[in-house]
Amino acid sequence: MARGVRRVAWFESERPLRSGWAWGERHLKDGVAVAVAEVGRGKLFLFGPEITFRAQPHGTFKFLFNALALAGQR
Repeated sequence: MARGVRRVAWFESERPLRSGWAWGERHLKDGVAVAVAEVGRGKLFLFGPEITFRAQPHGTFKFLFNALALAGQR
């Protein structure tokens, strides 16, 4: 990772799905799904998957809401 960028969520194995299916899921291994970077006095949250998509698990909304909650803090 680049200096100042920290990964928050990543795909740890070649078979990351607990249910469902995905083409080429083995290529996700060690891929970063969520990262945070220090930018000036703030933080930039980078989301790989579309976390507000209608089929996303409810657990992914925590990433969005935590990012919004931290946006107002210094």
